[in-house]
Amino acid sequence: MKFKNRRHPGIQQPKVLLVVLLQLISLHILSAAPGNLRLVHGFPVQNALNFQGDVPVSREFAIHIHPDVFSARITLRESRADLDLYLYNSSGDLVSYAEESSFNESIYLDRLTAPSLENGEYRIEVLYQLPRQPVIDGRPVEEIPFQLELDLIRRGDPVPLETGVSTMGRLRQDRGMIEYFLIDLPPSADTLRVDIFGAPADIDFALNPGEGFTDPYTALYPADSHLASESLTISTGHVSQRRFFLMVYTRMFEEQDIGYSIRVSADDSPPPEALEYPELPRELNGLERAVAATVELAGQTGGGSGCVISPDGFILSNYHVILDQSGQPAPHMTVGLTLDQRSPARELFTAEVVRWDAEKDLALLKVISGRYGQALPEDFRLNHFSLGEPRDLKLSESLHFLGYPAVGGLGSKVTISYTRGTVSGFEQRGEGLYIKSDGEINYGNSGGAAMDRDFRLMGIPTQINPDAGGKLAYIHAVSMVPESWLELAGTIAGKDSPGTAPAAD
Repeated sequence: MKFKNRRHPGIQQPKVLLVVLLQLISLHILSAAPGNLRLVHGFPVQNALNFQGDVPVSREFAIHIHPDVFSARITLRESRADLDLYLYNSSGDLVSYAEESSFNESIYLDRLTAPSLENGEYRIEVLYQLPRQPVIDGRPVEEIPFQLELDLIRRGDPVPLETGVSTMGRLRQDRGMIEYFLIDLPPSADTLRVDIFGAPADIDFALNPGEGFTDPYTALYPADSHLASESLTISTGHVSQRRFFLMVYTRMFEEQDIGYSIRVSADDSPPPEALEYPELPRELNGLERAVAATVELAGQTGGGSGCVISPDGFILSNYHVILDQSGQPAPHMTVGLTLDQRSPARELFTAEVVRWDAEKDLALLKVISGRYGQALPEDFRLNHFSLGEPRDLKLSESLHFLGYPAVGGLGSKVTISYTRGTVSGFEQRGEGLYIKSDGEINYGNSGGAAMDRDFRLMGIPTQINPDAGGKLAYIHAVSMVPESWLELAGTIAGKDSPGTAPAAD
């Protein structure tokens, strides 16, 4: 991450003023606790760690974090020996450290990290910890020069938002992946609704009346689920403040900027453009149909994958996928469909959890509305799986897997992933038949699809054996699904649904 000082090359400054400014900066840098140099943003410090015999002497520096600072990065550069960094708070407690084998170290903290960045004083220690004095160019060195730099990202001025108008936003890496907005609510409004939508990643926001903030966890109104689209509606009749500050951010590590749309309303209406449905794929076969029928399920605290087993939107998944923060089945889950194999699933529908079996680790859901509660399209029909007969499988036969594992992407929202393996064996337990496979499944594959060569659904990838040395996958065969569930969904195991023929690979 690079930061640049803002300069105005076209303006000529008097030399006397420049000298005075540099003197003031020098006094500010040196005004830390006795023996400590003070680091300030934008002014790298050149220093050296000296040895007294074989004993190195550490160097200490001080920094101060003001309330408008969101993140701080301390970077050690230009060292020719292995120096380490330690960061302490004002109480003397170790907050973070960097002691990699590389010569140049870095410590990063922001308001969202654990531990998080706090207001006040910090102390930085630079030290050499190896047992022998370093040798450079064949000679023991008496000192190790280095450069230490502090980079801060501050809150900045908020961007005004107009009620009833959708605005494009962008979380940028060079701005700490945060963006601030200002909302002035009309005096007559007794409701405030904020929507973020159209993002390809998990982004969140926090809302606070009256004054700005840098720590979203201190905000009065947070919206921080695992969804890429967030909504929040509050009643403002009891709030004397008409001015609100809004912070949009991501808690996840992202390697690129994130674009999104944001809309503020003085009523409880969702954004009109977010209510529109895209054209859903029709009449697909083979792998393409399987991709369209493998959906991403997301709740407030987590999620996984699911398999559509009927055209009207019944979805089969694992019980542990649909649990909420309290460990109970969530009443609803958000359903994402893959419309483009190169992009994350798009959050389009809401599904109700209609059946579950904790012992078998299975759950059945039904799509009941759009993402925002709007009615389903008149011609609503989803691509769906035909159920195969797992008892017809034999050892060494091929299996195909589809799902949304966390390892399948570099960001917070992943694209659909395909892997394949073979039938490695079977295991009959009290709750039903398990299929063993050497296919690759990971966290997030739960509830996804395990298919035969004709892409018929044979089971639900559920787990790997954590006590074994290998990575053998265990798949819940579809024969474990209660017959009453299949009757409810209008699906018959071992037979194709009307109008859906399998396609061999």
